[in-house]
Amino acid sequence: MTTDYFHKSLAPRRTSKHWIQWRNQRSGFILKCRMAGKTFSEIGELCGLTRERIRQIEIKYLRGATLLSHRGVPHLWEKGTKYLAEENGLDQELVKYHILSVFRSR
Repeated sequence: MTTDYFHKSLAPRRTSKHWIQWRNQRSGFILKCRMAGKTFSEIGELCGLTRERIRQIEIKYLRGATLLSHRGVPHLWEKGTKYLAEENGLDQELVKYHILSVFRSR
């Protein structure tokens, strides 16, 4: 899959189902790039978005999958990080570390 697919000008506009699928794939792509060490600016150039928007998308994606994780519901933390790791082909422990580092820096 080329990165051009995630450029904002190519976002599907026909149905909400296609839009949601495209958005989730883009969020996964952003997470994979971040885990590979790319900066917000580099990813933004690939997707046609600002680095701030990339940061917002990453946080929203991570928060959505692990919202209740730190708030006293440990089994949801495991499920959320396992889902993110499997969905994006990443190691679960690396995903946990990345999430904690993102939210601790805020």
